[in-house]
Amino acid sequence: MIETYNQPSPRSAATGLPIRMKIFMYLLTIFLITQMIGSALFAVYLHRRLDK
Repeated sequence: MIETYNQPSPRSAATGLPIRMKIFMYLLTIFLITQMIGSALFAVYLHRRLDK
């Protein structure tokens, strides 16, 4: 009984997708972090401006 199913061949065909997903997730997290920092700085700016 010889199994002819080759496991690495489907993996090599789909290697481009996880790399693109990782890059997309990294860019999304960087974008969300910068959005949160920018929103916090803008809130501090508005608070100081309206406090006068």
